[in-house]
Amino acid sequence: MKKIAQLFLLSGIAGVVVLLIGVFMQQPLWYKPAAVFTAVCTAIGLGAVPALKGYRYTAWIIVAVVAGIATGNNPVVWLVGLGIAFAMWIAFALYLLYQRLGVEYQLTTQRLFHRKGILARVTNRVEVIDIDDVQFSQNLVERFFGVGTIRILSTDISDPKLVMVGIDDVKNVADTIDKVRRDERRRRGLHIETV
Repeated sequence: MKKIAQLFLLSGIAGVVVLLIGVFMQQPLWYKPAAVFTAVCTAIGLGAVPALKGYRYTAWIIVAVVAGIATGNNPVVWLVGLGIAFAMWIAFALYLLYQRLGVEYQLTTQRLFHRKGILARVTNRVEVIDIDDVQFSQNLVERFFGVGTIRILSTDISDPKLVMVGIDDVKNVADTIDKVRRDERRRRGLHIETV
């Protein structure tokens, strides 16, 4: 899937070239379709760049606007574009609802439990002593809502790269996980690398 997204991103770059040539030559038959093509390819291609994945829904709104402008304010295109944008926002809302209802994390002094699923439940356990790194990030939308993403790298076989999305008070939660990890390593007498 990532390769397909990369292909779309590269196609979007080619679309920008055609767009610029069309604008320079004042050829609307070139730059109008190229603008829509570039916007669609960019919206799909954002999945290839991990730091930009959170902006895919915004990109689809931009696609709707570009398509409306490029077609000379054709109301049908505007309605289709807004319908696509609305569908993307509904999909995003359903994803957030799933994250709230279907994903649960529990931290003890020795394990981090990761449960997911609404109808069928799967539980993974990561020993805190196996956690190698804890990092957190917040994109613009996450900062607006006061949540963030925590990435845990571990030597655990089932979840070596656990990604926890939509965590409230992300800095304190990441610090707590790191503190529990360090305390457990000290308790067991293992060496902790200083950064």
